[in-house]
Amino acid sequence: MIYVPDLDNYKCIVVQNADTIRAYTSVPTINSDIPYRDFYVNSHYLYKNGTQTFGNYGYNNLPTCMSADELTSSIYYRNDFDNILTIFFIIIVFVYFCFKKIARGFFFGLRWS
Repeated sequence: MIYVPDLDNYKCIVVQNADTIRAYTSVPTINSDIPYRDFYVNSHYLYKNGTQTFGNYGYNNLPTCMSADELTSSIYYRNDFDNILTIFFIIIVFVYFCFKKIARGFFFGLRWS
């Protein structure tokens, strides 16, 4: 499965290379200008918007859209999900530690031991 953010907003998804997924807002056709968004997978899904023009080249130059069975918008398929989870747990531990110290301060005085 390939993770695509906001999958419902795009009609055609194409893998450009190992780092870039291009999402078109509509299915590309001959003699059309189609807005797209490039998602950079290894850069935490940063994106860049653009427009691609498909001239009268013939059907061989149109991109092949991926099947909907290969795509998902589930966060668990992000390639950096483990980093997100690690940061989340570090923040939770830090907040718990601070809250515990403040709560202890109310009952036992403000000692940091």
